[in-house]
Amino acid sequence: MVTGKKRALASLCLLGIIAIHCEWIGALAIPEPLLSVPKAEASGTECSDNIDNDGDGKVDALVELDAYNGETRSWTGDTAGIRSFVNGIAAQRGYTQISTDWHGQGMVNNDSTTAAKVCEWAGFSTVELRDCYEFGPGAGGRCNFTSCGDNTMGKWNSSMNNIQITGACGTTWLASLTCRHRLPACSDGVDNDGDGSIDSNDSGCATSRDDNERAHDPDCTDPNDNTERVTQCNDGLDNDGDGATDLNDYSCSSGTDDDETNPKSECQDGLDNDSNGLTDYPNDPGCSSKQDNDEDGFDQQCGDGVDNDGDGATDYPNDFSCSSSTDNDETNPKAECGDGMDNDGNGLIDFPNDPGCSTKQDNDEDGYDAQCSDGLDNDGDGATDFSGGDFSCSSGSDNDETNPKAQCQDGLDNDGDGLTDFPNDPGCSSKQDNDEYNAPVNDADCVGISAPSSVIAGSTFNGTITMRNTGTSTWTSSSLYRIGTQNPQDNTRWGANNRAAISPSTIVPGQSTVSTYPATAPSTPGTYSFDWKMVRDGTEWFGETCTKSIQVTPAPQCNDGLDNDGDGATDFSGGDFSCSSATDTDETNPKSECQDGLDNDGNGLIDFPNDPGCSSKQDNDEDGFDPQCSDGLDNDGDGATDFSGGDFSCSSGSDNDETNPKAQCQDGLDNDSDGLIDFPNDPGCSSKQDNVESPQNVATLTVSKSGPATAIPGDTLIYSVVVQNTSSIPASQVEVVDPAHGTNGQTVFQPSQSSSQCVGQGGAICYLPSLGPNQTVTLTLAFRTQNINCGEAINNIAIAGAQYVPEVTSNIVTTRMECDQCSDGEDNDGDGATDYPDDFSCSSDTDDDETNPKSECQDGLDNDGNGLIDFPNDPGCSSKQDNDEDGFDPQCNDGLDNDGDGATDFSGGDFSCSSATDNDETNPKAQCQDGLDNDGNGLIDFPNDPGCSSTQDNVEQGGILQADLSITKSGPVSVMRGSTVIYTMTATNNGPHTAQNVTIGDNVPSGLQFNAAQSDSNCALVANTVRCNNITLSSGQSE
Repeated sequence: MVTGKKRALASLCLLGIIAIHCEWIGALAIPEPLLSVPKAEASGTECSDNIDNDGDGKVDALVELDAYNGETRSWTGDTAGIRSFVNGIAAQRGYTQISTDWHGQGMVNNDSTTAAKVCEWAGFSTVELRDCYEFGPGAGGRCNFTSCGDNTMGKWNSSMNNIQITGACGTTWLASLTCRHRLPACSDGVDNDGDGSIDSNDSGCATSRDDNERAHDPDCTDPNDNTERVTQCNDGLDNDGDGATDLNDYSCSSGTDDDETNPKSECQDGLDNDSNGLTDYPNDPGCSSKQDNDEDGFDQQCGDGVDNDGDGATDYPNDFSCSSSTDNDETNPKAECGDGMDNDGNGLIDFPNDPGCSTKQDNDEDGYDAQCSDGLDNDGDGATDFSGGDFSCSSGSDNDETNPKAQCQDGLDNDGDGLTDFPNDPGCSSKQDNDEYNAPVNDADCVGISAPSSVIAGSTFNGTITMRNTGTSTWTSSSLYRIGTQNPQDNTRWGANNRAAISPSTIVPGQSTVSTYPATAPSTPGTYSFDWKMVRDGTEWFGETCTKSIQVTPAPQCNDGLDNDGDGATDFSGGDFSCSSATDTDETNPKSECQDGLDNDGNGLIDFPNDPGCSSKQDNDEDGFDPQCSDGLDNDGDGATDFSGGDFSCSSGSDNDETNPKAQCQDGLDNDSDGLIDFPNDPGCSSKQDNVESPQNVATLTVSKSGPATAIPGDTLIYSVVVQNTSSIPASQVEVVDPAHGTNGQTVFQPSQSSSQCVGQGGAICYLPSLGPNQTVTLTLAFRTQNINCGEAINNIAIAGAQYVPEVTSNIVTTRMECDQCSDGEDNDGDGATDYPDDFSCSSDTDDDETNPKSECQDGLDNDGNGLIDFPNDPGCSSKQDNDEDGFDPQCNDGLDNDGDGATDFSGGDFSCSSATDNDETNPKAQCQDGLDNDGNGLIDFPNDPGCSSTQDNVEQGGILQADLSITKSGPVSVMRGSTVIYTMTATNNGPHTAQNVTIGDNVPSGLQFNAAQSDSNCALVANTVRCNNITLSSGQSE
């Protein structure tokens, strides 16, 4: 006995009819109430029993299903049944299911796309009828929920490839649906044989109309053939070596006979059957061959007592062909009534077909015409004889012009449209028409789509759609026949125009249109459908949908309209040097000489705009301008060329002034007051480049400098400067000057780490009081970097000179600044935080990995187990750098009774919580706490209404309801392998009150699959259990 409300009845078991497909053969250990299913016995012929009888991996003969077979499946006034069928399919294929909950339940939406999809799932090609009225077409009733606010509709969304749940308001539900023309197994989109391949992809499918996905046995000629094997009497071999093969062999009784050896004829059985002392062929002259079964002495055919030609007459004079008893040919000549010719031209041949013949021996065929060649309309149906197209005439010799009757005059409604025969049924062209079915006026088959499988976002291409006119109407452009976009219908995904014109402008039945559509790919990458269907605008859409998926890929960097490398040039068309073509995906590399960071022309100047040889960053020739001090010219005519040639006026190769400053020996001054000026007048000058006009001997110094190639901003740079007196003359008061960018504030001299001879002054100056002949001194210079950016370079120069030293040598060391990721000023991991300490992944400013470790709020994990992951989805996260994802729990998982109704959280059974992630523990309210008298008994809510067991009780039904339910189950004790098992469940309410919202379940054991199509419409598969919902049983009712 079960007592309580309808919610308490949800544990009851199965009701209705459940169909389960048997995929496992043998005895099944199936828990109650299911039945044991032993191995089935085969039935039918070997070529129609779905069994591989000969072990060659193939079964049965090919059976093709007519595309217009007329089979139907219908639901009438059955919204719940259609929903249950759809949910069963959704459970099997992973689609979204439509809600069946008491609150907020949904139904299947009444639209053409969804209806067509339901018919397809049911295995049918055409929607013949769909209607929304709850009591059936024409029977009236509602078409939607009375209060639609919390209800939903499930509709098929082709773009999503899923069931889309939408609000119920403003829509109608699908209550009645009739699907026509069952799809063959090789065209129904289902893997019927469970081999992982479907329809045309399944090697077992011979044609699209093949009604079995398993490979067919070529030894089966038709389903009535009772052997799948090649027998000895049908194998083309002489198996017993007697000179005869197959049916020519006496031992073969038929093509299915598998013994070509026995029984043996008399002429090869080893016996002297006629006792003449001679045995078998060729020894016994009574044997014509080994297949001769009469070893007896030889008689002439016209006197042997045998009807040798099987015409019913034996020997002379009875047989027309016998001229005498010694005639040895009883076969020829033949009488007119047995010669296979229409001798009298009446369309009838021989006895007994020609009534002019009394027997086969009658030699006069003339004297009678059959009904089908007598020139009369014997059945009054408007057609005369076989030659005049009377359907009942199989030939001119047919003597019955009355039967069989064509469908259009047989008095039957063959196509079930309520109209019978010609001229009442418009499907009949005449009484001789044998197809009463009304072919659709407009119909089309998709021949195919020619379009690229992958295009670039925003690019254009021409798509070609070919449709064949399979209807009875002629398509013309003037009658508004077009090809229109589908999925969704009338979409403008590929261009503003959602129609393609038919071509040519007139398409008669059987002809095809080849329509070209100029398409523009969507700007957003993704996979899109390029689907089309025939339409007569203003009238109807019709025929098959041509479908094709096209992958839209991102535009390459060299054609995306962006300056991806920030070098001032955009795309290939905009002249970016790095772009080899519009399809080039890298706008960054290779770099031109004028932006590659290299001194390609060795003039000491790098890239645009620093190197005047560069016209822009896209210029790939940095050698287009040389400073005067490296141009190979003696620009000031002083006999020295360039810095490398020792021109005193050149401070470096990049110096663009070879004129100034001038050396003492060409400055026009008497620098040593000896009355002599410049070279060659002053003997103290060795050349115009000599900067000491004094006549005394001077020392020659050289300098070499080395230092780090890379450093990090803030590092101290240590340089080594080697000064050598290469002459035999002592040098005094030598100064080594190193500006080290001191004037730009990028370096600060570090005396504690430098040589004692050096002091900070505009960089650093090192004083050497003396430097003997060939003496070498090594100095250490230290500079701390500051105010310098990552990637910037310091070009450091060291110069040695002295009061008496006429020659200066300069050296350059280039040091480039490199930074760790956590101090480079860039958001390297794109998480919105830059460098230490802002980015959680940075442990210090010297950390070179800004990516790891990740904080809890960007690690892709549900660290606090609340069902929400990372910022901004988890409200416990303040940002991506937050390392504590815990800090917020939804109301339905926070351990608090937020609405004070005595129940805490989803796990604690609070009715208002739909899940643990639900953040509203207040709504919706159960009937027993909503402040309403839901059962009209004058009592409201718990504890006032005795129908309420608690505030979470959603049924306020007054009083104590009692229901006593029982269930029985029946089914077959054995089934055939691969067949469908039908179980029938009967539930009975033996209690005094009605049981409402009964949910019924039955586990499906291993080896069986639920067949929703042949089960009750309110039954669906949920996980591994079949559930039948929304059942009401009144007292004493069984269902």
